[in-house]
Amino acid sequence: MQYVRRLPLLLALMSGILTGLAGHSQRIPNNENIFRMCIVMFVFYIAGFLMRNTIMSIIKENRRKAAEIEREKKLAEIEKQKGDSDTNNDMPDTKGLKLDFTVGDNVGIDINDQNLEDVANFIRNELNQ
Repeated sequence: MQYVRRLPLLLALMSGILTGLAGHSQRIPNNENIFRMCIVMFVFYIAGFLMRNTIMSIIKENRRKAAEIEREKKLAEIEKQKGDSDTNNDMPDTKGLKLDFTVGDNVGIDINDQNLEDVANFIRNELNQ
């Protein structure tokens, strides 16, 4: 990623060095050689800038698509889990929602039958722990 950010500078410097070496090997005067190097560096800096923007947009688009695919996978998994839970629970759970007691109705629970001391001891033991 760092090379992509530095692409215009690297491209401009490499082209300037190559232009300078080519001019020096042909025995071009230094002033003219430096002028050519500046022009080539400017042109290749602009080309590198355009390349960098293109590459960065491609990387950004790929990351966006990968995130979108990941999100779709998560949504599909959630829908699958919902579908599984819906098939398992066709009837809604209504246990305990309806009580049929009337005043004076003998439910069949006798308080005297239960050992209240055992219940009290159990509760005390649980609270002490």
